[in-house]
Amino acid sequence: MLDRPPPASTSPFHPDDLPSLSYRSIKLPHKSLIIKPISDIHRGSDTHKATLFQRDLRWILETENAYTIINGDLFQGNIKTRKTHEYNSPSILWEKDRLTEDLEPLAKAGKILAMTRGNHDARYDEEVGDDPVWDIACRLQIHDTYMKEEHQVVRIGFYPRALKDADGTDNMRAKYTFFMHHGGGGGTTVGAALGFSQKILEIYPQADCIVIGHWHRRQADVSTMNYAGWPPKPHDVMLFVSGTYEGWARYARAKGYKPLRPGSDFIELGYDKRHDVVLSRAIMGDQF
Repeated sequence: MLDRPPPASTSPFHPDDLPSLSYRSIKLPHKSLIIKPISDIHRGSDTHKATLFQRDLRWILETENAYTIINGDLFQGNIKTRKTHEYNSPSILWEKDRLTEDLEPLAKAGKILAMTRGNHDARYDEEVGDDPVWDIACRLQIHDTYMKEEHQVVRIGFYPRALKDADGTDNMRAKYTFFMHHGGGGGTTVGAALGFSQKILEIYPQADCIVIGHWHRRQADVSTMNYAGWPPKPHDVMLFVSGTYEGWARYARAKGYKPLRPGSDFIELGYDKRHDVVLSRAIMGDQF
């Protein structure tokens, strides 16, 4: 007989059984941070939104405390053995050169914190034997940001320059754990995207923010998750679905998918004077 009630909501795993995943740990000298995830660039698509993409890259570069995580489907990568081959796209070799030029200023400024690959990138690697995301990371000399996976864990700590320990070492006043995953599967609804995020959260409840792409929509929500064990520890997690830089493509029109607003939103991270970790908010809509 139980002498205590079970937690109302827990991960199905005991903490000792939770997956041990590789992660990047990053320290940044800011009082607050803006993370603008970029995914589903689809360079090579005939509906790629080049002007919007360039505008967003320029904004990240010019905003001192803004950074990005690139979350898969960098390229359209159409090949004849796949169902999208009838939708022609330029050579991926040409597109690699163009995307390298686009991202080089951000890479040199240290603004790209992490990269993953998406289903388009992965299938090109599978068929051709060339991982285009790895190639881009190497060209930009930021290969340490990419682990050749569709997912990655990134731990970000930041602090104001004025706040350091007595011995001069950096004192992390706020720390956040991001779980990036490109996403996968069919469906175009909000429920499909957020449902996928919830599955990740069941596996990795330590995350402060789950960032996914794939669905080409812009959406954010907050979920309360309890760690396994007793007493339960409520933990608010942001579920963030980034957008796309592809327009209403021919395959989307053919399948009857409604057009979605392209672009990407961003997440503001801050801390208060009690030094509590506070996940601020996702800013939705065109802000600049």
